[in-house]
Amino acid sequence: MQTTLNRTAKCLLLTCLVLNLPAHAQGAVASTTPSVSRKDLLSAQLTQVRPLARIEAKEVVLEPGLHAPLHLHPCPVVGVVMEGGIVFQIEGKPVQRLGAGDAFYEPANARVVRFDNEGSIPAKFVAFYLPDSGELELTRLLPQ
Repeated sequence: MQTTLNRTAKCLLLTCLVLNLPAHAQGAVASTTPSVSRKDLLSAQLTQVRPLARIEAKEVVLEPGLHAPLHLHPCPVVGVVMEGGIVFQIEGKPVQRLGAGDAFYEPANARVVRFDNEGSIPAKFVAFYLPDSGELELTRLLPQ
């Protein structure tokens, strides 16, 4: 019993030292070591818990003046606008104006009534589709 406690105490002490070492080392070399920063872009609650079989990442460019047709995605979609701006609206939700660096979330089977480039330059975004193993279709156009 005493040996197990000693091992546990030593492991805990070693872990604390290792975790604390980068903080001390960073102060000593902060001027020569690049830092990492993180910015919260999106926190979305998934409406369904389901197995994630794969991720499809797509870069999409919307030409100026393009208005996407009414559509939905059978799987959740998360994306980030890289350039330009997009007017985005899920049916029943407020309109959002997204610019470069803004993130968006489209729940599975939610009707997307607006995903438009009303600007004068192309709008580029990256979309991450989260289909389950049986889903092949990523986007479904709906009748107006």
